[in-house]
Order: sequence, then structure tokens, then C-alpha cells
Amino acid sequence: MPEQKNYDLGEVMQQAAADRIWAVRGRSIQSYASLEQSLCALFAYCGDIDPKVAGIIFFRISSTQVRNDILEKLIRRKFGSVYNLFWNSYLKELRPIDIKRNEVVHWNMITLIGDDGVSLQLRPPNFAGWDENTPQLLDSDLVAFMEKCGVFGRLANMFHLATSIMTGAEAQPWLDVFKEPLVYPLPDGHPLNPRPTTP
Repeated sequence: MPEQKNYDLGEVMQQAAADRIWAVRGRSIQSYASLEQSLCALFAYCGDIDPKVAGIIFFRISSTQVRNDILEKLIRRKFGSVYNLFWNSYLKELRPIDIKRNEVVHWNMITLIGDDGVSLQLRPPNFAGWDENTPQLLDSDLVAFMEKCGVFGRLANMFHLATSIMTGAEAQPWLDVFKEPLVYPLPDGHPLNPRPTTP
């Protein structure tokens, strides 16, 4: 029979409270909020709406699917089919981001005690139904979510800039990007990921 370990509950609680996952969770939520701000700016631009008025409307839309459908229609109204390949793929990828945001916000933080010490993770709120197949979000999952929100926010911002403010040689690389399907993670050489394609 394996030896039973005794844990100091006060020490476990102290370690759990100091875990970096709390800060990463907060920053993950903020990264989604920043993405929403970028989408709201795009909503205003594509709808030819005063930004203050757009914010009043945009942030009252409680369904992310409805929000995405409206945004898609406004983009098509303004640009026709020119950027369809990009926006079809962008909006397809945006849906899982919206779902993941709900998990980050609504799932419970749990503390696990094991041979390696104390670790924390997020799990669905119905703890009575947890089993070995219950999904979980770890620190690394939150960091990946945060990074993805950042990329999608920057892409929305760059679309706005490239089609409204930038001109000529400055705009062209971006306009070319927005005529192709979005691939995530961004490939090497993408303007937001300008690592060289050769070593």
C-alpha cells in the first residue's frame, strides 16, 4: 500500500494563491476584451457609424454569433467579395475564441495536490460531473488563448488601417494578406510574424 502523505493545508492554500495562473487568467480575459475593442472599431468603420454610437450598439449585442454575423454583413456591404477568403476563415476561427472566452471566465479554478506539489487548473463548473475525461485549461492553454486574441485583434486593426488610412506601398502587403485565407498560427513571413522563412 502506497505511503500516505500529509499536507499542510495552510501551505497548500498559500502556494495556490501565489500561482501565476491567476494573473494569466486575468490577462487572458483582458486580451479578449482588447479583441472586442478592435472588433467594435471595425464595426464602426464598416458600418459608417460614429464610434461612440457604434460602441453603444456593439456592446449591447449579447450573442457573439449574432455579433459576428452582423460584422460579416457590414464587411461584405463595404467591400463586396474582395476579402471573402480572409473574412470567412477569420470568422470561422473567431467562434472557437468566443467559446474559449466563456470557459476562461466561467470555469472553476481547482487546486490539485500531487507528488510534484500544488498545481492549479480550470475545469467546467459542474464539479459533480467530473471524471477522467473532464476537459481542463492549464496555464499554457490560457497563454495560447491570450496570444490568439492578440493576433486576431491586431489583424482586425490592420484591416481597418490598410483599407482606410494606409496607401500605396505601405498598404499593399496588407491588402494582399487580406485577400488570402487566414492560417493560424500565422506562418513565417506573415507581417505580424515576420520570422524569415529560411534559417
